[in-house]
Amino acid sequence: MYRWIPYAFVRITFFFCSGTFLGIGYGSHFSLTVLLISSVMLSGGFVLCVLCRRGKSVFAGALAAFAITATGMLNTCLSDESRRTDHLIRQEGNMEGVRAVVESAVMVRPRTWKYEVVIDQAMFDGHWQNAYSRALLYVRKDSITRAFVYGDVLMIRDAPKIIPAPLNPWQFDLQKFQRYRQVYFQVMTSSDRISFIGNRPSHALIGLAITARLWAEDVLERHIKGVRARAIASAFVLGITDGLDNELITAYAATGSMHVLSVSGLHVGIVYWLLLLFFKPFPPRSVRWPLFVVSLLVLWVYAFVTGISASVLRAVVMFTFASIARAWNYRINMYNILSATAFVLLVYDPFMIMSVGFQLSFVAVLGIVALQPVLYRLWEPKRWIMDEGWKLVAVSIAAQVATVPLCLLYFHQFPNYFLLANLFMGPGSFMVLIMGIFVLMTAAVDPIANVTGWLLEKLIDFLNFLIVLVERMPYSVVDNIFITPAQCAVLAAGVGAVMICSNGYSPRWAAAALVLTIVLSMLSWWNAIEMRRPVITVYAITGATAIDLMADYVTEFIGTPAAPSSYVQQSGNRIARQCADRVTPLKGISLHSGAEIFIWRGQRILWIYGDEPPTRQLTADLVVISNNSVRDLSAFSHLIVAKCYVIDGSNRPALSAQLATEADFLKLRVHPVMRDGAFEWRL
Repeated sequence: MYRWIPYAFVRITFFFCSGTFLGIGYGSHFSLTVLLISSVMLSGGFVLCVLCRRGKSVFAGALAAFAITATGMLNTCLSDESRRTDHLIRQEGNMEGVRAVVESAVMVRPRTWKYEVVIDQAMFDGHWQNAYSRALLYVRKDSITRAFVYGDVLMIRDAPKIIPAPLNPWQFDLQKFQRYRQVYFQVMTSSDRISFIGNRPSHALIGLAITARLWAEDVLERHIKGVRARAIASAFVLGITDGLDNELITAYAATGSMHVLSVSGLHVGIVYWLLLLFFKPFPPRSVRWPLFVVSLLVLWVYAFVTGISASVLRAVVMFTFASIARAWNYRINMYNILSATAFVLLVYDPFMIMSVGFQLSFVAVLGIVALQPVLYRLWEPKRWIMDEGWKLVAVSIAAQVATVPLCLLYFHQFPNYFLLANLFMGPGSFMVLIMGIFVLMTAAVDPIANVTGWLLEKLIDFLNFLIVLVERMPYSVVDNIFITPAQCAVLAAGVGAVMICSNGYSPRWAAAALVLTIVLSMLSWWNAIEMRRPVITVYAITGATAIDLMADYVTEFIGTPAAPSSYVQQSGNRIARQCADRVTPLKGISLHSGAEIFIWRGQRILWIYGDEPPTRQLTADLVVISNNSVRDLSAFSHLIVAKCYVIDGSNRPALSAQLATEADFLKLRVHPVMRDGAFEWRL
């Protein structure tokens, strides 16, 4: 137990995070009163144990752990805006429009302007009433006269719609992603449906930060002429990723360099290093407090200007704690500082724990703190240049090892040449950020800013060339790696056990890592068995038919010619992606010009796609209706008898709704994919 004494905040944050996860997953099943009473009673029990000199007992420790967990749950439920009685998701009636306040800078999309807004009033059945919700506003570019700014109050004469859930298996869940950001609605409209009422910024400081960010973006645009270089510079320096094209994003992702395209701890660390460099000539004691004040001011201003992302907040809060410790001459325990940073951020916004950036940021720093010293001690070069290079390699390996579970879970790929890419992207990103800041500092002196901007553009072009070169090397990336959340948790626990063991702790952690490896192998084996099971999937793709028949790692396909290239991208189905190089069209028996029947694994699948009605009675296990070929389900079901009728995405929405209504009346099993999501039938 004595080894845990220096890491008090690690324990507190661990149980607080556990309560946060429980609150997100199961908080809706508990009332705030029950959680509050539980937290107070458990905390009171622990205090009583301390007063009775039993504070170090196992029972007292358990009470403290449960109290912190209950407090984490309570904090999460209190932060959940959907619990508000006036939340828009709880309102009933015919919504005709809303009043909203713009809460973000404009985000440029190919066809629309995107804004984050806060709704404060809604019109139901001709009457305005108070309501609340965060929402996404999309305004068509061809209709807009000017971009809205932070604080603009708008009357929108279109009703927001709930962000839809994903229709296909393993598809990106935009609804869940936005709900973790407390955003529940979206509205697509044009400028003629919006009336500008006035400007009412909710936070003057945020408005000032957005103005500064737009000014900085304009400066980079004026002094960097190349489109790609300007987009990369905006991403490096300001965290603005709107201008990045898919080819560059793919190249950076394939080389493990995506972290430099968003402002993160790396960028904040460079800014902090520049501050330390500036104060280095002065005596340490005389600049201790000025350094503390200036570093806090500069780092927080930089965080606000770059958008206050989860990774930036982590870095700035962490450096704030480090600055406080430095100013007071306290010893810095990185594990406690990292835990305290997570605790503070989760108290402020518990849903931040579900942010991929938040998770990757903390795990990467944890890996660097735990593994980099161990790796560095394996070899200590004599020459300075080799020593610095080896430090960079050790940092890259430590961060990559720690983040592997999350990268496989979220991005399904592993960059094989991440070491090679980071050898030049580490120093390169350092130079880009410094030169970008220098361009902003010299914006008033055009000749200097133009020369620096030109040099910055050439540097970025060179880095892009190297990144693309590494991406095009053979076997640069292993993709289509799909793991389940359970596999990710076991793999992360195994990596954690290796970290603890490598820092000189009990060999039992090595045994734990071995056991976890065996558990991971068993989960992978079970997952492989599940993937071999035959399954028929009818995807929900607008205007197309796409049917997968998957078994034994082989996929056979039924559908329209355009679908094979698009159904994998739109569906996100992991099995389909893994078998994409083994997709073969399934040949059926043509009944007439508009119908085919397929026999697969003993199942009869009838595909109806033409206007010509069937001429004889048929029996099938599954019928897929396409291309508006069936208009009267009553007559059709008497002629074609099946266990289930699937209405795919190639049918008109109105016709799909009509057929679904008829099916309810006729007591038939019908599955409209554009309403109910993709149809999966496991045999």
